[in-house]
Amino acid sequence: MTECGIYESLITRLLKKRLDSLEGAYYIEKLYLDSSEAADYLSRFLSRILSIALDSLPNSEDRISKQIELSNALVKWLADYLHDVELSENLLDSQGEILSALFSTQNPVAADLKAHVAKITPL
Repeated sequence: MTECGIYESLITRLLKKRLDSLEGAYYIEKLYLDSSEAADYLSRFLSRILSIALDSLPNSEDRISKQIELSNALVKWLADYLHDVELSENLLDSQGEILSALFSTQNPVAADLKAHVAKITPL
């Protein structure tokens, strides 16, 4: 890690060790995390960590269900930690489905909604 430039990365323990080894040979500037931006920085950091963790689950027939199980366990833990009952209402359905369209059949935007959705859905 000696590529020079400006970064906006949270300093992990591993990165801190690397930076400490470069001290003196490089100008290193650090800022303290501001409380108004902390949620954004921390959520981006956790998003990367969670992506790595979920992707590291063994590639098997039940991989998606294991990923959903882990995700729901984390949501449950957060709900308990924060004493937030509403948060636990956001558990993922075990089927792993993604909502891709919702149109009223009483006032459709097209005669054939299935064809309309296929046409407007990004590839």
